[in-house]
Amino acid sequence: MPGEYLCTCGQYWSPKDCSNQSAVGAENLTTTFGRWGASSCTWERWIKAPWQCWSWPVVAKTGGMWYSTTRAGWCDAAGADQDTCTWRADVVKVVNKSCSDRLIFNAIERYDKDHGDGCFERCPDRHHHPFRPRNTSDICWIYCFYSTVIGAPGMLPGGRNFISKQATGMPLSILQAAFSLPFANETDGGCPPLQPPPPPTTPASIPVSAAAGAQSSKRNTPRGFAAWPLVADRLYKEAAEEAEEEAAEATAEAADGPMPGNMGTSH
Repeated sequence: MPGEYLCTCGQYWSPKDCSNQSAVGAENLTTTFGRWGASSCTWERWIKAPWQCWSWPVVAKTGGMWYSTTRAGWCDAAGADQDTCTWRADVVKVVNKSCSDRLIFNAIERYDKDHGDGCFERCPDRHHHPFRPRNTSDICWIYCFYSTVIGAPGMLPGGRNFISKQATGMPLSILQAAFSLPFANETDGGCPPLQPPPPPTTPASIPVSAAAGAQSSKRNTPRGFAAWPLVADRLYKEAAEEAEEEAAEATAEAADGPMPGNMGTSH
């Protein structure tokens, strides 16, 4: 029915309705979606719309699980069999999104300032107007956000190899701590708690129209990307510097290779 949540099982191309089953579905995001980034980001796409290559590497970096719950397995439903039900959700803390965003963005900007190249501070908007509120729609701020989280090499085609080895960008442990901080106690730097909404009588459903709207909004081009060539120059420079450093390391390793007496016989 329109507006009802539908849970499907089976293969992507031949799904079946399993909304009435009580088992909880689980999907490894890294295994299922992380591999898509390598094939979806090509140099041709990157040159035309590089930001399309930045979201998939985040999946490769953070990983995670996707759990799908059904009404049939809800333990808090009226008359639910507590011996056969499979899930329940408890509200631990509710916080305002603006507070949560502020703490996460603060942590990412602070990491760039302390351990990165000061990308955020060099953005024209921040440099010329240091007392303006943070502008998260600014092209430079968006670039610095992804550059700090996944690292500049990870934003390029083939960068997933760096990310999967956690060899570039913000350490995952620090990133996880930033996303957890809003839900800590206020004395520990967390956000003020909000009054939780009353518990539902039935599990919340996701309107199909709302889901479709969310998907379509992701396709909109971020404001300011007409100025992309300015950022592209920097990306090319950083990629070239990375390549030069790797070549220098390879040359040094070759110079420190095995002694002739340990070399294998050539044919």
